[in-house]
Amino acid sequence: MGPILFNIYMSDIEAIVRPFRIISYADDSYVVVSANSLDDLIQSTQITLNEHFSWLQEIGMTCNHLKTELIIFNEDDIEINVGGSSVRSGKTMKVLGVLIDNDLNWSPYVEKILSKSRSLLFAFRYLRRHLEIKDMKFIVNAHLISRLSYACAAWSHSLSYRHKIRIRSAYFSTLRIIVRDFDRKMSRRQLLETFELEEIDTIFFKRTSVFIFKVITQLNPTNLAGKFLSKSYMNARNPERLKLFDTSKRRIGKLCLTNAAKRFVDCWDFDWLLLTLQMFKNKLHLCPNISN
Repeated sequence: MGPILFNIYMSDIEAIVRPFRIISYADDSYVVVSANSLDDLIQSTQITLNEHFSWLQEIGMTCNHLKTELIIFNEDDIEINVGGSSVRSGKTMKVLGVLIDNDLNWSPYVEKILSKSRSLLFAFRYLRRHLEIKDMKFIVNAHLISRLSYACAAWSHSLSYRHKIRIRSAYFSTLRIIVRDFDRKMSRRQLLETFELEEIDTIFFKRTSVFIFKVITQLNPTNLAGKFLSKSYMNARNPERLKLFDTSKRRIGKLCLTNAAKRFVDCWDFDWLLLTLQMFKNKLHLCPNISN
């Protein structure tokens, strides 16, 4: 009952931060503030957070100012006053294990997951002495792929070409070390066939596709579902293949998930709107366009 009662107790917080958004997970809360100018943004953020902190005190909760973080996208070194303490904006913020940077180019997070993958190499070398490839496949899935693809629906579609190359290289380099292909005689296709694995780009595509499908068909979260559906239209020949369109004319806008979703949905070359989640995954596995 603890988590449920806590959520009920904190449910009025949404009214405090309106018209802005609050995103919560357990006892972590993230307030998202937007404005037309930097001065308005700073003022709105300061007022909203002070009201947030005051409300917490009224209901008997405390918020640690020292653990309060601020990030302003496309701006550096901004300072606001919250509860009598100054809070300076940073270039990154860690949200549920994902490192978000103020430029949204995901460089710090890519460096983080690449560093984690390198830290696994010694353990993989040791385990390979005692395990067969078929056993190593499960370990690769559990420890390498899970790290490289964690929350990929949020960031993989907006990576630069350089970042994609580096993640692919880390993926295949690890597989080569496990099979002891130090002379790089095996092709990447042979490596994947040996482990019965997929390209890391294909893994990103499938996981992001499943996320988009769940949001559209289950309407959760409703905010994101509404953005997807506002850009949707019915395919006249195939009503069960809902189509999406890209509303951004700027290059950076196309990196937004609601615009990038068009590329994913266009690759779902099958009737998908009325499928169950498991049926969708099965169809997606057989889809010929995912490698593109």
